[in-house]
Amino acid sequence: MGLNEIARHDLQGILGESFRAYDRARPCLSSYDPYLLGEDRFVSYKLCLITPLKDNYDLETGGALVYDKKTWRIVHIERARAILRLFLQEYREGTC
Repeated sequence: MGLNEIARHDLQGILGESFRAYDRARPCLSSYDPYLLGEDRFVSYKLCLITPLKDNYDLETGGALVYDKKTWRIVHIERARAILRLFLQEYREGTC
């Protein structure tokens, strides 16, 4: 097992929650805490999911996913080394 596989295995052990996108369950951690994107940068979101980058290249801003039995819209994605931060708003008809 290489270093990448070891790191990925460790990360998935930490990510105890999951969401579904494109008919596939994906590991994550959730946070409702405020998150500063940077100076003069604001994104309105209700929920942030942290998930491995490698398994989630197919996700994009404007897409939808299911977490905690609710449908959420991705309003912003931040990539950081081996993880993605998905910033989400509750999905409502006519908002996408």
